[in-house]
Amino acid sequence: MAHLMKYTRGAVHGILTHDERKKDETKEYKNKDIDKSKTHLNYSFIHDEKSAEERLKSRLNDLDVSKRSDVNVLASWVVTLPKEVKEKDQKKFFNYVNEFLTQKYGKDNIISSDVHFDETTPHIHFCFVPVVPNKKKNATKDYKVSAKELLNKTHLQQFHDDLNYYISNKLGYESGILNGATTQNKSIKEMKREEINKLSRIIEKEPEIKKGIFSKNETVKIPVDEYEILKKKTQDYINSQNAKFLNDLLAENERLKKEKAKIRDDAQNAINEAQAKADKAIAEAQEKATAQIEAAKAATEHEIMEMKACIRVYDDVYPKAKARIKRLENENATMKQMIQSRGRGR
Repeated sequence: MAHLMKYTRGAVHGILTHDERKKDETKEYKNKDIDKSKTHLNYSFIHDEKSAEERLKSRLNDLDVSKRSDVNVLASWVVTLPKEVKEKDQKKFFNYVNEFLTQKYGKDNIISSDVHFDETTPHIHFCFVPVVPNKKKNATKDYKVSAKELLNKTHLQQFHDDLNYYISNKLGYESGILNGATTQNKSIKEMKREEINKLSRIIEKEPEIKKGIFSKNETVKIPVDEYEILKKKTQDYINSQNAKFLNDLLAENERLKKEKAKIRDDAQNAINEAQAKADKAIAEAQEKATAQIEAAKAATEHEIMEMKACIRVYDDVYPKAKARIKRLENENATMKQMIQSRGRGR
């Protein structure tokens, strides 16, 4: 079975710490389902000196990544070892899964690939950055991070069939990846919850167990006092798992509330900032336009005053100039007559 999870920047530390089996401050693993006596059986397909978080940071630097807090920058496939896989083929199974996922999502985008044998069922955690071509105009980087575009509905519907075909073809027999949990895409918590419920139903069949009926195909004999001890231990385990499940659920709900509130506050702050910038730009534009109008008005009034002054000068000078011109014309005519008279006298 295979299950996909997606993580924001704020959530990657938890999953990568779990995958690399890093302990908390108390020197204990936070996941109480881990059997430390089997941890040495775990192994990784990534072999370098960097931590998974360092590899993630380095890869994100090469990509176009939105700064929004709700953007999923990491995706993780958890593929559980099916019971149909033969014991001698277990390592081959995980090798083929890692090979398939590497080819599908690109070697450069792999952040971690770890196989765990120290939990209830062996499984592989394959973490990668969801990368697609960057089609933005004027983009400075060729690829961007987008889980929404890469891991869409069509991709997920085809994934399990493709994985099952690839693994089964490599093994030479049906791998058993396709089952109810896979087709319903159940989470790890949901599958663990179902196991607890199955155990609860067994305990509820007290009369049948006391009679020695354990299942349709086998019977067991157990003293009543030992049965009561077993029942109490099992019920205590169920109660502890129920309490843990509830606490995890409440913690996740609280985290989602805080994240939702932060997103809302960030959006409101962005709106307020944009509104303030718009108001400032409008005020500056209005002030500039008013100044330009006043300057044009003053220039126009000045030109009008100059034109009026010119008109007044014209009205005053023109009649005098016209009279003088007339006088000069008369004097000129008189002089012409005098000259002509003198000419005839000679």
